[in-house]
Order: sequence, then structure tokens, then C-alpha cells
Amino acid sequence: MVLDGSLTIGELGAFVLYVTTLFAPIQQLAQLYSTYQQGQSGLRKISQVLATQPTVRQRPDAAELPPVTGHIRLENVSFAYDDEAAAGESNGDGTGGNGGANGTVVGTKMRAGQLGASFDPVAMPALGNGTESAHSGGSGFADGNISDGGIAEGSEPLDDDPPEVLSDVSLEIRPGETFALVGPTGAGKSTIAKLIIRFYDPTDGRITIDGWDLRDLTLSSLRNQLGVVPQEPFLFHGTIRDNVAFGLRDRAGLGRSDSDTQLDADIDAALDLVGLRRLIDSLPKGADTQVHERGVSLSAGERQLLALARAFVARPRVIVLDEATSSVDLSTEAEIEGALDLLLEGRTAVLIAHRLATAMRADRIAVIDGGGVVELGTHDELVALGGQYAGMYATWMAHAGEGRRDET
Repeated sequence: MVLDGSLTIGELGAFVLYVTTLFAPIQQLAQLYSTYQQGQSGLRKISQVLATQPTVRQRPDAAELPPVTGHIRLENVSFAYDDEAAAGESNGDGTGGNGGANGTVVGTKMRAGQLGASFDPVAMPALGNGTESAHSGGSGFADGNISDGGIAEGSEPLDDDPPEVLSDVSLEIRPGETFALVGPTGAGKSTIAKLIIRFYDPTDGRITIDGWDLRDLTLSSLRNQLGVVPQEPFLFHGTIRDNVAFGLRDRAGLGRSDSDTQLDADIDAALDLVGLRRLIDSLPKGADTQVHERGVSLSAGERQLLALARAFVARPRVIVLDEATSSVDLSTEAEIEGALDLLLEGRTAVLIAHRLATAMRADRIAVIDGGGVVELGTHDELVALGGQYAGMYATWMAHAGEGRRDET
């Protein structure tokens, strides 16, 4: 059109300018619609979170738990998830040691929510020695490893009448004892750990610590004396030091009343104990180096070691370990064996064992299968019994022998 004279150069320039000016608002309008849709989606999720009710509710007259010895008893405990709880478990919404678990608990009929991550202290006259009960049944193991979903243990979709994950389980964990739970996937050992932490309440029966029913205690005072080292620890965006001290700086009078200077010294000592000094020294700002959300800038093994350091600094009376060294290499695991012994010394420890080597370090071992305790005793007693644990031990020894022959 310019060539045939029907359009001047000036008119063409003006046309291009007007089109460009018009195009930008249209493009912004399209982006605004996309942003609006994202906002709507986020608002729905926020509304769901705000409307969510806790899985467990604290009673108005709940008591504060004084310092405990760590005497834990499960008395005829039964438990079942309903559909929503099972969905939360299978989707990995259960907390793992870092927070709450999603779903609804059968028996309480309350929609689950996100439990607070804070931990608090308690003690009452301890109950007398309980009897050790065992159920018959269960199946064998295919190899020497004990595989399980861990704290975020899954569950099958459930019917209107959901099956019990645990049925009439009675156990006593003595003060200062290291107690291992072993069994096949879905046996219920991680569920037992969640009930002890009180992520859920039993459908039937009760759980006590030093004679106190967990349901009679404030959640904060109970969890201040519990330490959890999950298989997949959660790290927040912040410094390594802040992640190790998470929840501790505001706990004066609740198990920790140290100054920040003393706490920082404890953090440095804990990082040394778990074998992270080499990593810390290699970072530009040492323990004050920032880590990304969920600790994606660290390896799985380094995240597990940081979770162990958290437990050292928190000084819990009861500690739950979900195969806390499963993601570290053999040389690193050997280095922190002594640190683990120091961590467990004088504390009641519940080990969710996925590997036989972990179970063998326990004072007593319970084999969980079919929702019940099928065997209970020390390592030597269970091997002599000739049952499931003995079969698992024989398989593990055979695999260990093959590994040694392969190395020669």
C-alpha cells in the first residue's frame, strides 16, 4: 500500500504503533485471567485448610505432663482408619514426624487436620509391670530386610466398615529401654508409633506414659518430651542452625531454658556428633548457610543426619526412630553408631526397624503382623523360638554371607 501510494510512511508507522499499544493490554488481560484462576484454586485450598478440624482434640481440662521416665503401655489397643484417613496415609499426607496426619479417625469421628509441630513435657505414678501378650499367626519374610512405609505408612482403600489396622494390642515399653517394632509392610508398626506420638487416638483401649492416659494430657506437654526422627525429615527454608533448633528457642521452661549462646553451642556439638562437621566446614557460611524448602539442596543422608542432630539438641525423654540411617552410606553409618548409642542412652526409644541390623541393637523386639504382636522378646530369645523372626534372621545371615563371599 505504501508502494502504490495509498498509504504513507507516517500512516504505516502510526498503525504499527497503535497495534502495539493495543496488543499489550490484551496480553495482560489474558495473563490476568490465568492469575485469577490460580488465585481461585489457592483460595479453595486455603478454605479447606481453615475448615479442617484436628484429628485429635485436646480436652478442656487436659493436664500438663511433668518430666517422665518414659514408661509406655499399650493396653488392649485397637485402631482403624476410615476412607479419608486411608487416603491421607497413602498420599503421604501423614506426617512423618514433622507434623500432623490427614484423615478421619474411626471411633472419634473427627475430620483430621494438621497437628502442630511443637513438642512439650509429664509424669505420674508409673503402673506396675504389665504382662507381655502375643497373638498367633502371621506370615514369613522373603528376605533379610524389613520393608515398611515408615511414619507415612499407607493403607488400602476402606469400606464402610473399615478393617482394623491394630487389634487388641498390648505392649509395655520400659523406662530407658530400646524397643524395636519389626514386621512386613502394612503390619501396623508405624501406626503404633503414630498412636504413641498421638497423631491419632485408639479406637479402643488406651495408651499411657508413666501411668497417664495420653488423652488426658495437653498435646504440647506430651510432645515436648517426645523426639521423632523420621525416615524422610522435613527441613524449612532457613539456615542449618535454625533447622536444627526448630521449635526450641521458644521452649523456655518446657525442657529447654538455655540461652541462645548455649543452644548454639549445643547445635555445634550435635552437628559434630552426627558426622556433619565436614559438610558444615565446606559451606560458605557454615551452620548459618541457608537451605531450601524441604532441604532439596542437601542429600537424603544429610537431611537424616540433621534430623538426628535435632533430636540431640531437643533432649527428649522418649524418642521414636524410623530407620534414621536408611539413607546414609555404610561408612557414615559406622561413624554415627556411637552417636546413636549416646542419643539412646538413658532414654526410652521406639525403633521402627526396616533392617534387621537396626532391630538387633534393641533390648527387646516385637514382631508385628496381621494387626497384632506375634512374637516378643530379645534377639536371642526370638532366634531360639524358631518363629518368624528366626526365619528372617536366617535369611539375613544367608544374604550377609553371600555379600562377604562376593567381596573376596
